[in-house]
Amino acid sequence: MLRTDSEYMSSLRDGRSVYYRGGKKVEDITSHQVLSAAVRHASLVYRWQASPGDEGTDGCTGQRARR
Repeated sequence: MLRTDSEYMSSLRDGRSVYYRGGKKVEDITSHQVLSAAVRHASLVYRWQASPGDEGTDGCTGQRARR
């Protein structure tokens, strides 16, 4: 079973050390003002995988793509 978008986001709160501009430590990447946008974007892959159906649209070509 694939993980969900929520499980993915929770997995990032595992105590890992993340540093951002100027060496500032980020306590929670999922709620960081800038980095959380990348986390939310990556979580969309998990949401897409969990959605019903087996086809989607390739974002680059606009053609139908199978999962």
